[in-house]
Amino acid sequence: MTFHPNQLLNKSSSALVAKSEDVLTNPSLYFENICRVKRLVDTVGYTGPVAVSGDCTKVRQRLTYSTDFGSHILGSDISIVPLDQCEVEEIEDIDKIIAKIKQNKAMATQVQAILVKVSDLSLSSLQH
Repeated sequence: MTFHPNQLLNKSSSALVAKSEDVLTNPSLYFENICRVKRLVDTVGYTGPVAVSGDCTKVRQRLTYSTDFGSHILGSDISIVPLDQCEVEEIEDIDKIIAKIKQNKAMATQVQAILVKVSDLSLSSLQH
């Protein structure tokens, strides 16, 4: 689907998002994220179409330690064990966090990605 940025932010769109099945099954799909995209396109002066797509992929259950954006145990269902509770401050935290995730049966079974794409042609013309 392709939307003009102003179409994404009108009140009727907000009502549709609030009543959609995605909101019921995916509490992470926040209207605020669409507002952030709107602020970005306004900042760069973009007025063209925006494409929005989503994917929900099943994943193999496993936990991973990552230091890419802080030190976290990744692979848990963050609606059960929030990401801030998966942060590793000391080496001993790794075993405690993994035990908590397993105890709560909070290993993720799927991952969701929402992609918002703005036309490359229009953005490249803004850079010149």
